[in-house]
Order: sequence, then structure tokens, then C-alpha cells
Amino acid sequence: MTVKTSVYLHDDDKARLAALASATGTSEAELLRRGVRLVLEQSQRPRPRLGTGASSDGRAARETDDLLRESDFGR
Repeated sequence: MTVKTSVYLHDDDKARLAALASATGTSEAELLRRGVRLVLEQSQRPRPRLGTGASSDGRAARETDDLLRESDFGR
């Protein structure tokens, strides 16, 4: 089942949407539906957690600068 809805777009976004629809032979409505699905799918994915890297000896999180210096990283 589909439900009708309305959205307000900026002029430039509407122009780009119309151009993409024309170039791909896909309706603007279908492109909008795909965009909504992408946003909804991305919002349900677990977000990566920074700073939780693992190392075999546990040093990576505590001694990152020393490990990079020892490896000559960036040289």
C-alpha cells in the first residue's frame, strides 16, 4: 500500500531531481522513494565506534603515538 505525501524541495534540488529522472527514465516519485529508503536503512545500521580498536597485546588504544613512531608511520 502506498500513501500520498507532499514535500517541499529547494529549486536547485528539484531541477537536479528532474534532470536525473529524465536521464535515467525513472520517475521523480520513484527516485524520492529510493532516497527515503536509503535514509531509513542508514539510520538503522549500527554506527561505527571510534577508538575501540583491538590489538593482540592491548597496547594500541593506550600507546597509539608510540606505536606510530616505532613504525615510522608517515615517513
